[in-house]
Formats: sequence, structure tokens, C-alpha cells
Amino acid sequence: MAKEAGRDLTSLSDPPPSLLPLGPPDFPPGGKWGIFDDIMARSSPLSALSWLNSTQSLLLLLLLAQLLVLSWSRPSHKFPLCARLTMMVQQMRNLQMLTRNLQSESEFSGIELLEYNLDTLPEMEHTANHLSSLKLNDSLSQLYTDFRSFKLHLDWLIDVRVSMSLPVSLKTVEVTRGLQHILSLCTTALQQIACPLPQISIPSFPTRLTTWDVVLLSYEIPERLGFYCQWSTRVLVLLKSQVQGL
Repeated sequence: MAKEAGRDLTSLSDPPPSLLPLGPPDFPPGGKWGIFDDIMARSSPLSALSWLNSTQSLLLLLLLAQLLVLSWSRPSHKFPLCARLTMMVQQMRNLQMLTRNLQSESEFSGIELLEYNLDTLPEMEHTANHLSSLKLNDSLSQLYTDFRSFKLHLDWLIDVRVSMSLPVSLKTVEVTRGLQHILSLCTTALQQIACPLPQISIPSFPTRLTTWDVVLLSYEIPERLGFYCQWSTRVLVLLKSQVQGL
């Protein structure tokens, strides 16, 4: 009985297993990372290969997402601006064709007439020196100002013809729409290069006009506009080559 009591007291003095201090875990022979090797060793080859493929796919998706974020964060005005200038060249050629159609319907088509000499119409410097010294901001601002002026002149001419009970042709309206399209493209291009829109002042139009004066103006304004479109197309082509070379 004494021996049994002693055995009981001895067992009571030993702490329970749950209260024993925790020691470092027993890692496999390969060290801490041997756990991963042990898991891979116990897994079937197909499941291990599937796990690796899914991990590689996830890493690839994360890499592509990072590249996409970096591409968005970089300024990329070059190619959109080139596309905008290309659209302006196409629209300029279309506008030049519309002005020719407008002139061809005139009863004075092919006849040399004395111009009214409307001095408020814009003019472009058409020299080789001018074309060789173009600057993107200045040239686009000048195009916007001049085409805005042509639009104001044509709108004024339409109002004058209506007030004098003279017909307004559909081709005249098409030219005004073409001018508006050019102005919209030019506005977007200026915004892309962070250039403010120029302030336009309304020209001082003549007030005392005869029917013959209006007839001359109806021929002169499209003629001057067509000539301006011809040189503006060259300017835009050169500006586009400058942007592509940046």
C-alpha cells in the first residue's frame, strides 16, 4: 500500500502533458522549408504540377496587371494626337472639296471676277520659310482662330442673303458644318497639348451692301476658304510628322 501511495504521489507531482513547455517543432531533415518539400513529396505528381501551374498563372496575371497600371500612368498623348491630326487632314480635304462644289454652282463659275476685297478674311503665309518653322502650339492656335473667323464670315453671309431674300444653297450649309467639324477637332487637339483656346473677336462686317456685293462675297469667301484649306493641309501633314518624330 505504501508503494502504491508513493506511486500516486509521484504521478501527481508530474505536470500534465498539456502544461509542459512547448519546445521547437521537429522539422523534417530538410529544415524549415523541408515541410514544403515533404508536402510536395507526399502529393501526387499531377496535383503538384497543377498547384505549380495555378501559382505561375496567378503570378503572370499580377505581372500583367502591374504593366497595365504603369502604361495608364504614363502620358500617352503622342499617338492620340497623331490620330487627331490625321482626322483633321482628312476633314480639311473634304472641306476643300465642299468649297469647290459651292463655287461650281455659282453662275460665275470659271469667270474671273473683281473681288469685293473683304479685308477681314484670314490669310495664311504660304512660303517655304513659314512651313519650315512651324510650331505645334502656335500653328494649331492659328488654325483654330482662322477657321473660327471663316465660320463667322459664312454665318454672316447666310444672314445677309436671308435678309435680302436671296436663296441659301444646301452646299453653303454643308461648308458651315464642315467648318464646325474642323473646329471641334482642333479644339480637342489643343486640349491634348494643354494649350488654351484663343479668344476670338467678331470681325467688323460691312453694313451697306448691294445685291451685287453679296453675289461677289458669295463667290469670294468660298474661294479664299478653299485656298486656305489647301495650305492648311500641308501645315497639318508637317505637324503630324513632327509629332511622330518626338
